[in-house]
Amino acid sequence: MVNILASLCRYDFHMRKATTLILLFILSSCGLKGELESLTNANSEKEDLELVGSFEDSTRLFVSLQVDWGRKLIYTGSTDDNNQCLHILSFDDLDNVKVVGEVTSTSSRTQEFGNCRSIKLYDNNSKLLVTGRSAMEIVRYNLGATPEDPTSWDGIVASYSSSADGLYARIQNAVTNGTTTEVYFSVTKGWMHLTLTEATNNFAQQAKYTSMLGNNSSIFIPDEGLVLTQRTSSSDEDINITELADGSTSTVAGGAIPNATGVNNNVWSSVSSSDGLKHAFLGHSVTFVDSSSPTPVVSKRELTDGEVFRAATSVTHYGKDYFFAVTGGHRLEVYDVTDISNPEMVYKQELVEMGDVESYGIQASLEGELVIVGTYKGVINIYKINNLNNNPKVNSYIPEISIADATVNEPDGQWMFRYL
Repeated sequence: MVNILASLCRYDFHMRKATTLILLFILSSCGLKGELESLTNANSEKEDLELVGSFEDSTRLFVSLQVDWGRKLIYTGSTDDNNQCLHILSFDDLDNVKVVGEVTSTSSRTQEFGNCRSIKLYDNNSKLLVTGRSAMEIVRYNLGATPEDPTSWDGIVASYSSSADGLYARIQNAVTNGTTTEVYFSVTKGWMHLTLTEATNNFAQQAKYTSMLGNNSSIFIPDEGLVLTQRTSSSDEDINITELADGSTSTVAGGAIPNATGVNNNVWSSVSSSDGLKHAFLGHSVTFVDSSSPTPVVSKRELTDGEVFRAATSVTHYGKDYFFAVTGGHRLEVYDVTDISNPEMVYKQELVEMGDVESYGIQASLEGELVIVGTYKGVINIYKINNLNNNPKVNSYIPEISIADATVNEPDGQWMFRYL
C-alpha cells in the first residue's frame, strides 16, 4: 500500500506539472494566463512542502548525501559491499534528475572499495572524502574542473586504513587550510582524527579512541579539545567525554554526561552547527548539547514516538541555526537551535512520497528553499520547503513534561517526552 501511495504521489507530481503547462498554453491563447498564474501561486502558498524533483532506481543503494548546490550535483554513497561505491546525480533540470557519473566495480574510474558508507565534500566542494565501511579505509579524491565526471578526477588518491580500530562509519567533519586538512570520523569502536597533507597525499593519525562496543556517530568539539560519543545500539550508557589530543578519558565533567534514566540511546547520527557550539545526537531520542562553555552540557532531551532518526544536517541562514533531521520512516523535523539552551521544533512533515524503504540521507539549502532526502535503495526526492517558521502541524507536538512525568501525553497519539 505504501509503495502504491508513493507511486501515485510521484505520478501526481509529474501530472500536475504537465496539466499546468497545458492550461497555461490554452489560457494564454485566450489572454487569461495571469488568472491561472495567480491561482497557481495562491495554491502553492498553502503547501508546506512541495515535491519538485525526483529520481528512482532500486538497483542503486544510496546511504549518504552530499550536495554541491552551486553546480547542482548530488553525491551519494552506497551500501553495496561489492559493486557500488558512489553515484553523482544532477538536478540542474528538476524535471529530469539523473545520474551523470559513478564510481563502481565496472565504471571507467574503478572503485577502491564498495560499501562507501560515508562521504564528505570539502575545500569549496573541490575534494571528496569517502570511507569504506567493511574495507576500513578512507580515501580522498581531487574532483577537478568537471566533478560530475569521475574519469577526469586526479588519478592520485590519498588513502589511510587501519583494520584494528573497527568498521569505518561517519565522517563528521573535514577542516582545511589548503595545506593540511583535519579529518574527524567515527569508527564502530569509537573515533579517529587524521591529518592529511594535501601536497603529498599522506594521512597521519593524530589520535583515536577505540574502547567502545559500538559507535556510529560522534560529536567533535575542536575548540574545547573534546569528543563526545554515545553507544549506537540498545543501550542506556552515558555520553563519554574523551580528549581529542590523545583519546584518553577527559577530566571534564568526570568524563561523562549522564544519560536520562532508562532511555535507550540507539544513536545513528549526530550534527553540529557551523560555529561548533551547538550539537545533537539523534536516534530513538534527540539529545541537544551546548558547548559554548568549557564544559559541554545537555540542554534538552526528547524521545521520539518510536521512529529512529537516521540522518541530520545543519543549516545557517540569516543568522539562525537549524538542524534538519529525517527518520527512517520519512518524517522530516526541523529545529531552530539558534538558542541551544532552548531548541525549538519549527517544522514537521511526513514525506509520503519516499516509499517503504528507509531514508538514510538529508541535505538542505534555505537560500534555495530546498531539502533533498534519499533512501538507501534508490530514491532521491527534492522538496521545496515553505513556511519554515509557521508550520501549523507543530503546535501540539512537544509536551512540556519532565522525566518524572513521562507518559503518553499527546492529543494526536504521538509519543514525545522531554527531559530537562
